[in-house]
Amino acid sequence: MCVRRLFPGDEDRYHKESVATMNIRKAAGLAALALGLGSPPAAWAATWLPGGAQFEAPLADQRWPGFYGIREGGLGAAGPRNLALAGLGGLFNVLGGELGGGDWRFGLQPGIFTLWDMGTESWDFVNADFLMALPWSWRRGRFSALARVCHVSSHLGDEFILHNGVERLNLSYEEVGALAGWTLFGVLRLYGGGGYLYRRFPIEMRPWRTQAGLDYAHGSAYWRGRLRPVASVDLQQRQEHGWGRVSLSFRGGIQLENPALAGRRLRLLADYYRGRDPNGQFYTRSVERLGAGVFLAF
Repeated sequence: MCVRRLFPGDEDRYHKESVATMNIRKAAGLAALALGLGSPPAAWAATWLPGGAQFEAPLADQRWPGFYGIREGGLGAAGPRNLALAGLGGLFNVLGGELGGGDWRFGLQPGIFTLWDMGTESWDFVNADFLMALPWSWRRGRFSALARVCHVSSHLGDEFILHNGVERLNLSYEEVGALAGWTLFGVLRLYGGGGYLYRRFPIEMRPWRTQAGLDYAHGSAYWRGRLRPVASVDLQQRQEHGWGRVSLSFRGGIQLENPALAGRRLRLLADYYRGRDPNGQFYTRSVERLGAGVFLAF
């Protein structure tokens, strides 16, 4: 057995060497983790490309990304009276894991919202809004929440500009927003929240908005688990409009499901909207619309 004899001053030098060795080992471990050669601590664990939505989409939100087509008639004096609306978009989870006794997800949420005037000979393309969001969502039991940062830009259609002589407004903004939801009786989901435009053009736009709503999905599916009644109400107020009239959106109808594929749903819904126009630079005018559409979920 070899015994090391410590001379005066060796204790401090030995302690410094031990600390340096430990720091080297920590640095090597972090480098291995960054290169994918090691396993992260349990508290840091995350899953790549997880499934599931921790915060369900508000069904009646007119500006929530999804796949749909709607035919509507304008009931008010403003805007076209024979309309078609189409949307493309959805949620793509990139990371997920556990936190605080619940599950979280982080991903991408792109969306395109288009408006067409079907009362013209060439079915004029009126407007398109493009959205890209980075959402973070979390769910624990009956409670769910979502926070996201998003960019929105709006573009008028060439045919609409030519036929109406409208000057295009370069409308774009970035918003940070949050929503929280609570499920009641297994069939109702109450939610509320708001958003703030931290960058906007034109700069004169007022930045704040509030949102609240109710989603309903019948507890039992009929026709051997394939058909379920659904309904939703979404209410929004904006500082831009002086916190005055509330914008009301209602959707209701039936949801077709596949019991073996819970994530795939086809909805046939009536659609009613009354409030400030959600389409691009028309946000200052009031509209009222009624129609029906097909909505897809994957």
